[in-house]
Amino acid sequence: MTLESMLSDLWWRARDVVGGDPLGGDIPKEVWVLKLNQAQDKLAEMGLIIDDYALTSAVLDQNDYLLPDYCLELSRVLVKTSSTGYYKSIPAIELGYLNKTTPSWRDTTSKDYPDYYFQEGRWLGFYPAFNADLTAGIRIEGLFLGETLSANDDVSKILKHYHKYIVLEAFCSLFPEHKQTPKYEKYLQTAYMVIQRRMTKPDAGERTIVTPGGD
Repeated sequence: MTLESMLSDLWWRARDVVGGDPLGGDIPKEVWVLKLNQAQDKLAEMGLIIDDYALTSAVLDQNDYLLPDYCLELSRVLVKTSSTGYYKSIPAIELGYLNKTTPSWRDTTSKDYPDYYFQEGRWLGFYPAFNADLTAGIRIEGLFLGETLSANDDVSKILKHYHKYIVLEAFCSLFPEHKQTPKYEKYLQTAYMVIQRRMTKPDAGERTIVTPGGD
């Protein structure tokens, strides 16, 4: 669904409150859109957004990089082999193991590109460090918060069969006292229970979520 379609659905559900002119009442369009974006982020945190990626530049002799606030879960890290080279996937290593087996690892001579990456909270680290600055030298793949919906033709990256949940979440936030809200909340609660079971099924393992925000 596009943002325009979500707004139309939301306005239709709230028609007894806003009447035939949803933008002529007390709720400006910016608030309607804000609630839809907040609902989208809630679903993204449950792992319902499609895989995405972000690029960041490598810095000479720097081991640690702060993950973007919008990164929810890290799934793969790739590094450029040179300024004109291709992206190469590198394996993960546990920071505790690295500290135990190679206590002076931060003093290791830098290389064209690292051998390993590690994650510690919201920090992404590399061993060894890059031996030169490299624009867009790091490609981070995983789950990310969706891009903010603003234009009418913007489409949420949440899987399309969950777009209805975005609308219902926004409705419940806007109209907590509405007669339909208990019905929608019960529907969402049941749906989220099913989603959580799917996300933690034995063959998939439980997702490790990096909570966005904070220092």
